[in-house]
Amino acid sequence: MQQLRKALQGDHPLDLLQLVSGLVAATEPRPAFGTDPGSSLTLSELVETFEGTDLAQTTAALHVIAAFTDDELLAARIGRIVAGRRQPMPPWLTDLGRARASRVREARHVQRDGENYVVEVDLAGGEVMCAVIYVDNNLNGVVKDAFAVPAALEAYEEAMARLPDPDSTYGPADPATTRAVIEQAIEHGSIRFPLLESDTWPVIRPLVRWVARLLPAGGEAPAPRQWTDAELAELTADFFASPQGTAYDDADHRSLLEDLLWFGVSQGTCDPLRWTPVNVEIVLADWYPRKVVGEVALLSKLPDLLRAFVEYCHRREGLRTSLTTETLESVDRWEPDYQQQIRIERPQGAEALARMLLDAEADVWSPIADLEETVGGPSALANLSSDPLPDEEFEWAGIPDDIHDKVAEILALCDANAEGFLDVEHRTANRRLLGRLAVADPAFFRGRAAARTSAAAVSWMVAHANDSIGPYALTAQELLAPYGGGSPSQRADRFREVLGLGPRFPTDGPMRLGTPDLLVARRREDIIAVRDANRQSP
Repeated sequence: MQQLRKALQGDHPLDLLQLVSGLVAATEPRPAFGTDPGSSLTLSELVETFEGTDLAQTTAALHVIAAFTDDELLAARIGRIVAGRRQPMPPWLTDLGRARASRVREARHVQRDGENYVVEVDLAGGEVMCAVIYVDNNLNGVVKDAFAVPAALEAYEEAMARLPDPDSTYGPADPATTRAVIEQAIEHGSIRFPLLESDTWPVIRPLVRWVARLLPAGGEAPAPRQWTDAELAELTADFFASPQGTAYDDADHRSLLEDLLWFGVSQGTCDPLRWTPVNVEIVLADWYPRKVVGEVALLSKLPDLLRAFVEYCHRREGLRTSLTTETLESVDRWEPDYQQQIRIERPQGAEALARMLLDAEADVWSPIADLEETVGGPSALANLSSDPLPDEEFEWAGIPDDIHDKVAEILALCDANAEGFLDVEHRTANRRLLGRLAVADPAFFRGRAAARTSAAAVSWMVAHANDSIGPYALTAQELLAPYGGGSPSQRADRFREVLGLGPRFPTDGPMRLGTPDLLVARRREDIIAVRDANRQSP
């Protein structure tokens, strides 16, 4: 109730819209498997609770729920409830039905890992907001992340302009098509296992669904191109006749290329010519070892063929050399894991999926186990202290000289971000995390990856792990604005891999970094309180 009152009195309607979106999202059903105990509260029961509490903040929440729900009977019931309320409400809230999606934009990278859709919404009181929705093509078109900003479209465009990208296009998008794409991506994501979660998704999912419904209906999500057998045969012949492919024209490599083409036409945008650092990772770290059965002598030849095919595809598509370099670096990064996987006994095909589901169902969630994973084990949890992190200098020991300039650039950005938005403890945690990454994988910092993107990922990981960002305090968008906005989750995933950490969001809540020395005093105090409360429980 206090949060609702504060949001209702906030500077922008988005404060209330995001809060109620989170409440609605918490009532939505989740898959039957997984470690998260979830919520048994239904939306109808939440409305019943608010109906019995006649306060301004519950009246405000009911107005928003009525707009967000697609249940016409529930919306009508809410209409009868609020008709009997007498608290004064702002015009934008009582007239949510008059909200309009005014402008729609799409940001698309030439490699099409995903697209950002930006929808500007005009509210009845004259207020303006934008929703930014990222649809991930590598996961077959699902919403991977989304956020909203309390500003007009120009504010988002100004942030993008600070980081120009020669490989991306940005411009108007068809509103009806955009609605179809977003709604389809939400639906695909809702049945995906494991569910995708970030600091704003799926908390903001009901708000995004509402924004999509403000766009005109009748559009269709573009269907991927269907490659014929003749086209694939022509592509195969052209590759093996090319400078990149002539050395691989034998039966083994033709068999391997057939597998790569199978992956290309069945995944993502269904384009066998599209190769990026991300789908290279998917092929080598998961898809090929799990899907393709063969002798090690054959399977071990895949990475070299993939390198040649990447070069061929990128030249054919006219991509910049730097994009090819980044994609080839991804092959180098994931080949050792791939070579190890194909040499061990492993579940494949339907057996792999069944094993994953059984493991999820057998995993019993407990708060103590959750905390132990957060801080690095039972001993770390038992001995956890709440002493503040010291004001600590960056540790250069073990970091190769040739990456000092790149690391120093990232360090300066992280320091400025912590000093501007958080505190000394967060600055120390940023420095520690960056130092460990530079020692663990110096090759990454020799590459072309932008310093701003890496700094954004470090700052976001530390802030998320310390529960220092959220919809009702410092938002992720505010924290990341100096870096140009956008989602740092992909770079953060890479960093977690480097450090040998597990999934980012095995349950709802702050990111787990597996060590207490990246956690500020306030976060450790919260963990200690939960630890002690659960140990005292019968």
